[in-house]
Amino acid sequence: MTLDIIEAEASLKEAIDHFYVEQGYHGNWSETERAFVCLVESTVIAAVKVEQTHGVSILRGMYVKPCYQNQGLGTHLLNHIEPVLNETVAYCMPLAHARAFYEKIGFKDVPMDTYPDFLIERCNGYRDAGYTITTMKRDQAMQQRDAFMGCGVGILPTLIIHEKNASYSSPPIGPGFMVV
Repeated sequence: MTLDIIEAEASLKEAIDHFYVEQGYHGNWSETERAFVCLVESTVIAAVKVEQTHGVSILRGMYVKPCYQNQGLGTHLLNHIEPVLNETVAYCMPLAHARAFYEKIGFKDVPMDTYPDFLIERCNGYRDAGYTITTMKRDQAMQQRDAFMGCGVGILPTLIIHEKNASYSSPPIGPGFMVV
């Protein structure tokens, strides 16, 4: 089985939005976001978005299809988008149980009142909706590759990186945590 991790083009918008609905995620892919997906035979099995607005990046919508979870695919997906996260300060608001996963790539817990105003409003909305989230920040150009690659998720497949594409030679693997 061949897996491809790519930055999605507009032609995949419908498939990505459908994937998010299947996962129970509340938001579609918007024009302020870059979407990255893992495909198996042209089917989206994992996705994450990076919203770039107000001079910062926000990691959003990290999902791995349940049958591919807990095998490291989410780790590979985050590794693939790390160069995008290095461009600016980045924020994420993951479900609280996923905090340690995002710490592996340099996100750190920060008080919500240190967030930009537009993100404080968003955090309050998620909490009002019943989500138990944590507020995290990653400074620009964090270099965590050694810690990231040695995160103990098992034997990782050989990764072949192309300009906008990564292919794997072994089964997909991933933690499947949600980021709102």
